[in-house]
Amino acid sequence: MVTSPVEGTFFNTPTITVSGTVVDESGVLYVHVNTLPAELVGNNFTCNDVPLVEGENPLTITSEDEWGNKTSITLTVTLDTVKPSISVTQPLAGSYLNTPHVVMVTWPDRAKLP
Repeated sequence: MVTSPVEGTFFNTPTITVSGTVVDESGVLYVHVNTLPAELVGNNFTCNDVPLVEGENPLTITSEDEWGNKTSITLTVTLDTVKPSISVTQPLAGSYLNTPHVVMVTWPDRAKLP
């Protein structure tokens, strides 16, 4: 089970840590995150410095037990290092208003808004 990160998380750093737990009665030989080996301590695994590229990043966590049985899970996280841009579209710059007006703002950003 992956405890961190969770599916759909957005990051603004190019490397992350992936951690979780893995249990098998015959013993776990290894856990990999994509192709990187994770450190196993008891039933807990941690893989530091997992690189991300801008945009969506699939993370495949694979483990194998002593009998050669493998299992994997894939989740997707997103690296978003692009600063948001914002522009006021109404009223026009330099306008003089003598009545209340609604200010309209737009922003082209991939991130989901609450």
